[in-house]
Amino acid sequence: MGTILNPTREQHQRGDGEVLKSIGVPIYDSRLLSINNNISNISTLNRVINCLRYKQYVRIGGGGQGSVFMLNDGSTPLAIKICGQDQLNLLELQKDALVDSPYLSRVSFTFCNEGKQIMVMDYLEGKDLRWYMNNWPSMLKSRVKTGMAQIGYGLYLLNFNRIAHCDIKMDNVIDVNDKWIVIDFGHCHQIGPWNRVGTHCYMLESDVSITRDSYGWGCIFYEIYQGEPPYSNRKTELEFDKIPDPLLGDLLSKLLHIDKDKRITIEEALAHPYFHDIDLESIKKGDIVPPCN
Repeated sequence: MGTILNPTREQHQRGDGEVLKSIGVPIYDSRLLSINNNISNISTLNRVINCLRYKQYVRIGGGGQGSVFMLNDGSTPLAIKICGQDQLNLLELQKDALVDSPYLSRVSFTFCNEGKQIMVMDYLEGKDLRWYMNNWPSMLKSRVKTGMAQIGYGLYLLNFNRIAHCDIKMDNVIDVNDKWIVIDFGHCHQIGPWNRVGTHCYMLESDVSITRDSYGWGCIFYEIYQGEPPYSNRKTELEFDKIPDPLLGDLLSKLLHIDKDKRITIEEALAHPYFHDIDLESIKKGDIVPPCN
């Protein structure tokens, strides 16, 4: 099947979707600070270790796959994710060697320190969609089409390389200067029937299929417009015909189909008439696109 998006060589890098055997980001042991590698990374490594030593950090999030902290030593904000060796998801690191998108958070490098795996990332200053849903829902509706196209394109590139995020929800999307960025890849898996995962509150089969992220993406759409997740309050059937925008209703009916084989992919969703007035070329380049309703 042809693609309407035509990712560049640099964007998809491995068209066969095979996950690289190498991790794809620099890995250090904190005891080997004289390692001959990127000087800026080594400088940052020293900074992170000093912040850990003197407890110059504050917790900003976390869950079953580790905790995320922001360094508060007075320098440029930096985020680190700390997890145990048994919590480390190598695919969270490998995906950065496969996919380069402004709509997906990245890990700069990782290192081991006192039995913990520490991932160093840029600090993304913004609020997640859950915060906006609770405090400023009108903003979400004004930005929904452009924002969903942004994270949709990022997820398309991820799925193109046979990786599924597997935990797409409002809490894992941040608005950073009018760009919606997907975060927290601790649950990502290779796409295939041998992998089984789930997302809390979203009723869905647990196989990791090519349409796994389509469902979570559609759930965000649905919740923004309806004010609650699909199938909440013991709902057994969704009433898409009651959604004011008939094109959106049609799109959601295809994204939220319970049968994964009948559900459309994100690539197919971005080709839906609902997105006809979105400049996908600008989205691909990472340009700021004005809100479009």
